Amino acid sequence: MENAVRELWNLSKDERFREEVRARDKDRRDRAAERMYAQQEGRQEGIQEGLKKTARAMLGKGLAVEVVEECTGLPRDEIESLSGR
Repeated sequence: MENAVRELWNLSKDERFREEVRARDKDRRDRAAERMYAQQEGRQEGIQEGLKKTARAMLGKGLAVEVVEECTGLPRDEIESLSGR
């Protein structure tokens, strides 16, 4: 154990080794951030699809475009395109 600690101590003094570790850590963080961004994008797309489905259902029940717009927050032109108006 003592030898391992001594070796780690010696490696930590090596600037090239420290730079490699920093680069590897940065790459790991960047990839994690990319995955998180992709997940957030997917969630947002799912939310939008859910709102469109709800808007279609509301229009199918005969609710006015204004009411659907107020309840879903979707833009009027998008709601009108869903209704075929």
